[in-house]
Amino acid sequence: MSTGYIYPYPSYNFTLNILPLNMNPFDCSFQEISGLNATIQTETVKEGGTNTSEVKLPTGTSWDPIVCKRGTMGGSGLLNWVDLAISLFTFMPLPGMINLKDNNGKILISWMFMSMYPVGLKTSTLNALPSGEASILFETLEFHHSGFTRINF
Repeated sequence: MSTGYIYPYPSYNFTLNILPLNMNPFDCSFQEISGLNATIQTETVKEGGTNTSEVKLPTGTSWDPIVCKRGTMGGSGLLNWVDLAISLFTFMPLPGMINLKDNNGKILISWMFMSMYPVGLKTSTLNALPSGEASILFETLEFHHSGFTRINF
């Protein structure tokens, strides 16, 4: 389905939604999301009857973790879910979705994830030295998943 775009999509308007969680709009907003990568794994097999060539056969797909960075916020549905995994070692895999939007908020591409669960929470360095600009405390959330499907609108 064509969206009418004749230029590459902008990459600055996007959200992450963990579907069953009660997330407010600020919970979904991130400065940066990375890890939308899939790689076909292969196995090298020597070709029968000849010692000079090899064949690479596909064996499966590996998925990079999704890494999300934003300014640190107070408690939220998303952070409660992350804390449950980190503090109590209780994992509740949930479906999720990353939506890339145009300037008007219309979804251009969605990446739907199956069985996402948190595996990391990092907080940036606390620094009292003046840096010439207002410093923001950042948090980085990392999620593993069992794969994604890209949907073009």
